[in-house]
Amino acid sequence: MAVNFLTPVVPRWGVMLRGVALSAAIVLASPAAFGQAATDEAAAAYEQGQRAFANGDFNAAAEFFETADRTLPAAQALIQAIRAHRGAHTPAHDARAATLALTLLRREASDPRITAYATRVVDDLSPQLARVTVQCNGCDLSLDAQSTGPDVFAEPGAHTLTAAWGMRVSHHPM
Repeated sequence: MAVNFLTPVVPRWGVMLRGVALSAAIVLASPAAFGQAATDEAAAAYEQGQRAFANGDFNAAAEFFETADRTLPAAQALIQAIRAHRGAHTPAHDARAATLALTLLRREASDPRITAYATRVVDDLSPQLARVTVQCNGCDLSLDAQSTGPDVFAEPGAHTLTAAWGMRVSHHPM
């Protein structure tokens, strides 16, 4: 079954991420494992992201691409989310783009083109951001009430890191 929702979006400024226009067969390890409903939902979110990106609505595009990736993890959806966040040109969006690039580095470590792209994003954005790395066994983390992983970037300013282990919660102002 071919899924045709991973067509790259060419940004307005004409820069195309070369070599990352991967086919759905390569990017999606096993769509059948997620089911047709998940595939359809991810495809719809991805298409909405493409439309929002083309219209210059980078906030919405980033959300749609992230939804597509959460629904059916795909490197191309994450790459497009990173591009949309970067297109928004705000410190918060830059932090999210860098954080997603870290996710891409972890998930796609065996693909040199993708890791090169993700490394460039981290290298470009990290000088103006704070990187927070947390080690906790079995905890759920959030930064400023937004769920996150153990390695995250944040824009300059005050933040609250929350770690939760079941019903036990610890808040750490930063």
